[in-house]
Order: sequence, then structure tokens, then C-alpha cells
Amino acid sequence: MKPTSVVFLVVAALLIIAGMITCSVARNIAEADGYLLFSDTEDGGTRRTEDFSDQPITKLELAFSDAEIYIIGGAEKSYIEILNFRDGMYNLTTAGKNVKLDEITDIKSMFDLQNGFSFSGIRYFLRAKQPEGVRRVNIYLNSLATENLRVITVTAKNCTMEIQNLSAVCDITATATESLILKADGLHTSSALTVNAPVSDLTFTDTTFNAVTMDASHGFIEADNMFFQSLDIETDEGDIAITAPITLSDYNIDIGSGEGKANIGGMDRPRPYSASATAETPVGNIKFTSAKASISLKEITPAPTPGQ
Repeated sequence: MKPTSVVFLVVAALLIIAGMITCSVARNIAEADGYLLFSDTEDGGTRRTEDFSDQPITKLELAFSDAEIYIIGGAEKSYIEILNFRDGMYNLTTAGKNVKLDEITDIKSMFDLQNGFSFSGIRYFLRAKQPEGVRRVNIYLNSLATENLRVITVTAKNCTMEIQNLSAVCDITATATESLILKADGLHTSSALTVNAPVSDLTFTDTTFNAVTMDASHGFIEADNMFFQSLDIETDEGDIAITAPITLSDYNIDIGSGEGKANIGGMDRPRPYSASATAETPVGNIKFTSAKASISLKEITPAPTPGQ
């Protein structure tokens, strides 16, 4: 090996060592000042927390491959917890009125100049191991956030999502390329819920929507005390069971042809089945399209005045 090459190798090795020492020193300084170069570690997993309590958030936007999401209203302060995501392999923005979490799925996506250069530093590649534990995102919202929130968008490959105690005038859109499990308890919005995933499994308790739309190959809905003005369900197979504080005769109903059973208002109906609202001004429309899925719609009477 030429002397010049040896010199360059030695210089390169010294630079690497110096870089690692610099990272170590910088981490100690950052921690002393209350900042972390890496997420907190706990039982082999990682945790990152960002507070946005003073911001009137209007949009939550989450995009990743596989994870669990919990959105909880009624909190004293607004913040996001990111658990067990690999450092440096996601972008989190809480600036302005938007909270955006976007996963970096591969090295190539770091160099997507159309959406901005995403490289965050060589220090993250010194921790190449995926953290232990389920990847999870917890979002807590205070009254300032819920008063201003207008959009929640989730895009994933596989996602388990839970929304609790949230009252906001916001459209909620959840899209998955493979499967989506969505549970909502105490979710009240005068806007729309849109779900699009090949396998969709939805469970609702004490919820209010202006409109609910689901497009799936295998679709399941179990809803107890769900108010809605518009319901549009399209699924090849599955089972839909809804009890609602509504008067069914106030709705235009269209149940398409198919093999599955249709029980509307406690009565088995032939398929296809349609009924026009008896009210002069219909509350809304109910549409169900499926070749094999069954549907059961039961009203809870007397119907209370719709909430928000």
C-alpha cells in the first residue's frame, strides 16, 4: 500500500473517532441543558415527547407503515408521545397549526428532494437496531386543540387506532393498504369519518358523526349508540351491526342486493330493499352495498336531539 493511502486511512480513522467523541460530548451537553440527541430509552424501547399545549392545532397528519395510534381528548395539555420508532427514521413537525408525523421508510426517501431533505445526522445510524416493543403514537389534546381541530388524517399499511373522549368539528380520514382497526368511545363530531382499507374493523360506543363512509373488502362495524346523518357502507364481506339514537323513518334507505341478511328496525328485509323517508325533510341517507355481508340497523327510541 502506498504511503499516501496509509496516511488517508489513518486520517479517516481519526476523523471517525473524533466524530464519535464529539457525538458523545454533545449528547452529555444536550442532556445537561434539557435536550436529547436521542429519544429516551426504557426497557429496550424509546420514547420521544413533544409539547404543543399553547398551539391552536387545526390538523393532525400521521403517515407510517405499522403502528398503534391513541388520540385522547380532554387532557390538561396537548402533547405527542412517539414510542419505539427508530431515531432519525421519521419526521415530526409541530410548527404552526399542524402536527405531522411522517415515517422515513427507507434510505431513498431521505433524498426525496421534492418533499425536503430528511437526513438528520450520522449519529442515528450508530443506533441501527430497531427499538423493542410495539410502535405507538399517543396524542393528548387539550381544549385549545379540540376547539380548533379541523382535520385528522392517518395513512398506514396496518394500523390500530383508538379515539377517546374527543369532541371536535373535524373530518377524520383513515386509510390503510392492508388492515385498519378503529375503536372510538366518546367521539363526537359534526363532520365526516372516512375509512378506506381492505380489512376494516370498526367499533363505536357513544359517538356522533355527520357522515360515515367505509370502503372495504372485509368490513366489520359494531356500533352502540352511534348517531349519524349519512351512512355509506361498501364491503364485499363482513358484518355491520348498528344501534342508533335515530328514527329510521326519517332516513332514505337503500340496501343493495346480496346474500347477507338485512335486518332494519328489528324486521328482516328482502334484498334489495329501499324506503323513502316519511319526514318532509329527511334527516339523511343510509346506503349499504355488499355481495355477502349482513347488516343490522336498530333505532334507540325516543331519539334524542343530535349533539354536536
